[in-house]
Amino acid sequence: MLKVGIMGASGYAGEELLRILLRHPEVKITAVAAKINTTHISKIYPWLNGMIDIECGDMSAEDIAKKCDCVFLALPHKVSMGFAPVFLKAGKKVIDLSADFRIKDSGIYEKWYEVKHECPEYIEKAVYGLPELYREEIKKADLKIRGQRSGKSSGPGAYVYGSAE
Repeated sequence: MLKVGIMGASGYAGEELLRILLRHPEVKITAVAAKINTTHISKIYPWLNGMIDIECGDMSAEDIAKKCDCVFLALPHKVSMGFAPVFLKAGKKVIDLSADFRIKDSGIYEKWYEVKHECPEYIEKAVYGLPELYREEIKKADLKIRGQRSGKSSGPGAYVYGSAE
């Protein structure tokens, strides 16, 4: 059983991750975090009542890392890069839904997002999570990303998946 955490659980992507992961037979959600006062996850999403017994609140990356094998970062752009290194250094797998590791050139990232990339050393290690194209690389990667990846642009994440269907 893979123990999974979700940072950004109170947002749209976090809710969709909960919906998907709760149906996975080999996943156990062991941590859900959001910048909110701690409350039962079913108080945020009533449809979860009786499906999972877990609190959601503002947790440190270190605390989440202690509870998980893999962490989904359902965080805004410019935020994920502050958390991913903590999990990676703790030996955890990270799946980032933001654009923080999507653009291969940190200079281009910094130009468009108007912020210095905090950990450009991880950009080249990130693997685009489309198994139809990168199945073997995904198996070995510690940092996975979603969304179109190129050196110069970053397309919306759902676009490529929708096109592949």
